[in-house]
Amino acid sequence: MRKYIFEVMCYYYFKQKRSFKHVNCAGYMLFSMWDNLEEWEKMIDLNIKGTLYGIAAVLPYMKKQKQGQIVNVGSIAGHAVGEGHGVYSATKYAMRAITESLRKEMSVKHNIQAVLVSPGVIATNWQSTVTDQDVKTVLGDLEKVAIDVKYVAETIGFVVNKPANVMINDIIVAPTAQAW
Repeated sequence: MRKYIFEVMCYYYFKQKRSFKHVNCAGYMLFSMWDNLEEWEKMIDLNIKGTLYGIAAVLPYMKKQKQGQIVNVGSIAGHAVGEGHGVYSATKYAMRAITESLRKEMSVKHNIQAVLVSPGVIATNWQSTVTDQDVKTVLGDLEKVAIDVKYVAETIGFVVNKPANVMINDIIVAPTAQAW
């Protein structure tokens, strides 16, 4: 995974000759109880390592330019933990720590912004990836309150279109009817 991410980012940089904005938004949401080790590894590999590799791929270019913006798409699960998604929440809490650390190390010294956008329940196919029957029971009809993914995209657009001297640190976008 790391090699692929670096190759894609290097290609983009050399083609565009710049790298001002980068959005890390890939992730697995494999809600499961604590006894599903295989699903843990998939989430940790993509949600944490994928984010770190994406940052590592663009950071040298942004530092050289003395500007840039990295948006990490986390989850409301990184702010509130519920039954059946402890490991997923842990990966999203990690994204909060990664973003905060990046912000503290890069914003003032290198003019590189680090932003966390945390969506709540979004209308995607996420519930079809849940294989654990106990978790399906816990989640119930949560998809009925889901909001369209366009609102997440609009939120990211709002964040990245601010002037370089204005930074939105953290933002949550979620359905009004989402209880957690």
